[in-house]
Amino acid sequence: MVELRFMIPKRRGDRPEWEVSRDGRIVGWVAEHTIGRSSAVFYRAIAVHPDTGELVNLENSTDRGERVARIEDFLDDPSKYRGVHWHPAGGDR
Repeated sequence: MVELRFMIPKRRGDRPEWEVSRDGRIVGWVAEHTIGRSSAVFYRAIAVHPDTGELVNLENSTDRGERVARIEDFLDDPSKYRGVHWHPAGGDR
């Protein structure tokens, strides 16, 4: 099970971010942001690859809970996630 911890913004006007941890180890972050001039709030999920330590962008969603679940899913099976933001060494792009 993962835990979510709100991170206090560094500067006034910074968007909220949450640190995601599992078993006491930081495994990713979820950051709130907007796209262009849209008023819709999106959440960006960034996970730490469990084997390499690489940061992996897991795309955006309007559902923060879904982004947290995506990080947890990535940790359990990173081989399912391939694409423009990350691919295993030697893998096809």
